[in-house]
Amino acid sequence: MAVIVWWLLKQTINVQPWAAQGSSKDVYGDVMSRPTAKLGLWVFLAVVTSLFALFISAYAMRMKLGDWSPMPKPGLLWLNTGVLIVTSFAMEWTRAAANRGQTGDVRSGLVAWGRTTAKVWRGIEVGKVRLSVELCAMYWHYLLLVWLVVFAVLLST
Repeated sequence: MAVIVWWLLKQTINVQPWAAQGSSKDVYGDVMSRPTAKLGLWVFLAVVTSLFALFISAYAMRMKLGDWSPMPKPGLLWLNTGVLIVTSFAMEWTRAAANRGQTGDVRSGLVAWGRTTAKVWRGIEVGKVRLSVELCAMYWHYLLLVWLVVFAVLLST
């Protein structure tokens, strides 16, 4: 948790929370490129990380009690893991396409991301949805990481 907080502070030390989404100028006249939506996502992910850490700690403590019986490990866990890994690669591909400005590739990787997809299909320029695509990809990669940790905990019992 300390590493996440350190990295978050390092990344957003110059962000003004009252500034509108997009870029603004700092006291030296340089353009700041850290939007508040990205800061909000990092704060949300830090809170969720703490919550999952507490859940895993409670699960580990419960396993030590005498009446504990291990959970069955259904094959669906492996399928879910595979799907999350494949979609994580698809989100990264979409993020790279948005950074390159390739509208067609952005449309084909965002099937599950309704709001962003709707914007792209309406013809909004890719540069205007780049942040949304980046935030979706960051969230999805985080989701994959959390799932892999939970999956490892479930398999270890």
